[in-house]
Amino acid sequence: ADGSFALAFVKDGKTIKSSGQYTFNNNQLILTGSDSSKITGGVANVSEKAFEFTIQGTSSKLQFQKAT
Repeated sequence: ADGSFALAFVKDGKTIKSSGQYTFNNNQLILTGSDSSKITGGVANVSEKAFEFTIQGTSSKLQFQKAT
């Protein structure tokens, strides 16, 4: 892995894309966007192709799945 990420999500029918760099250590994921925004949180495996990301300081969990 080269330490880069690309995300796409749909909000109100519009696809929004984000990209940047990531670091992962001790089940902590830090995403730093190309606009310098930063999101930090814990990671837990859900399956071979999915994981949950809990944003630091919240109980909100986001589930990510590998695109097919």
